[in-house]
Amino acid sequence: MDRFIFRLLGSPFAKPALESAIPFDFDRRMARFTPVLYIFFAIPVAVIIILAIRRLYIKTIVEKRTRSITQDLRAEAEEYIRKGEYVSAALIYDQKFNDYARAAPLYEQGGDYLQAASLFESVGERERACELYEWGGNYGAAAEISESLGRNEEAAALYGKCGRHLDAANCLEKAGRALPAARSCREGGNYRRSAELLYGIQMYREAAEMFEICLKQKELASNLEDFYTFSLMLEKAGDAEKASDILRKISAADSSFKDVSQRLSFLKSKGKPAEAPAQVEKAPVLPEGKRTLREVLAGEGRLEPKEALKLWVSALRALKDFHARSGPHEKLSSECFIDTGGHLELEKGDSGKTPYFEDGGGMASDIYAMGVVLYEMLAGTVEGIPSVKPSQRNPEVPAIMDALVQKCLMPRPERFASIDEIFSALKTASKKKE
Repeated sequence: MDRFIFRLLGSPFAKPALESAIPFDFDRRMARFTPVLYIFFAIPVAVIIILAIRRLYIKTIVEKRTRSITQDLRAEAEEYIRKGEYVSAALIYDQKFNDYARAAPLYEQGGDYLQAASLFESVGERERACELYEWGGNYGAAAEISESLGRNEEAAALYGKCGRHLDAANCLEKAGRALPAARSCREGGNYRRSAELLYGIQMYREAAEMFEICLKQKELASNLEDFYTFSLMLEKAGDAEKASDILRKISAADSSFKDVSQRLSFLKSKGKPAEAPAQVEKAPVLPEGKRTLREVLAGEGRLEPKEALKLWVSALRALKDFHARSGPHEKLSSECFIDTGGHLELEKGDSGKTPYFEDGGGMASDIYAMGVVLYEMLAGTVEGIPSVKPSQRNPEVPAIMDALVQKCLMPRPERFASIDEIFSALKTASKKKE
């Protein structure tokens, strides 16, 4: 550098100019100025070199230390796994490495199902997350995943477990299960929607019962539309007298409201039909070798509980097939079931006013009648229903079968809502027994 400067400043062109401009000995002054130039250029170069060395040193040390810590943590985690302390190992992978795919199964192995489910969900394994949420008792989270996956009936069952009945009803509606959806709406307090669903499947009496609950806290004058709808349900349910009474009240509040006057006139002209006399059941003419369930019970008396349950399940299946073809039977009795060798088939039959019959009709009446049929199988008689339990007449009857009979004979809102619900109850009871 100094040579360059001297050459530059000592050139034959520069020197005369400098000597004329600077009145002192140029060579001597330049010799004294050279160390300053060295220092001026050396300091920044030294600083740059020091910073580069420091950076390289720190990077090397930090990386080495980080690798060492990472290796130590992984070794620690593997040691926890070897000892069976899976949650401790999972915490390391979860919190130190953010390795959720590795941590999730470790949480599961350690029994922390909710944390495992959360991590499985975060890495996209939603079906596994749903299962683990259920195992961990977070039925709401499990239900939400099931619903998002389109498994509506499964989601409804999970919502029911955590008390979210309206969400369950929504899923059941999407699954086309109107009757269970109506029941969930009732349990969730949405009686109006329950009534609408029941009305849609022609269970008019039950629909009217639900809708009546909606109107308990309402004044007729300010809710004419709702009371008009209620009267329609009552008319469909066959309660013309009560429907007329509601229509008269609506007419008193607003005589021009819709077609109230015409409907009142129609109901009045229609009159109340005379009650049909009680009919004696007539046994169908059967091929030789076949008997009605009534004849089987008359010959053998009460059945062993296991045999009774087996026949009753066969009867339920026959009734379910009948519902699919023709809707509610509404006149069931043990006379309607034909024994074909341990398997029951269902005939239309006509029970009339018997202990099997319940006013109101619909699916609920069939469930009631099936409760009476089971009672008859277990006790050998239908006397004493419902105050005397089957086990009081037959000590061999287990408590679970008493409970089945009782559930069938309860008031409509508390009764089994469908045959599928009875099968679910039987399945649950079987699992508990195992």
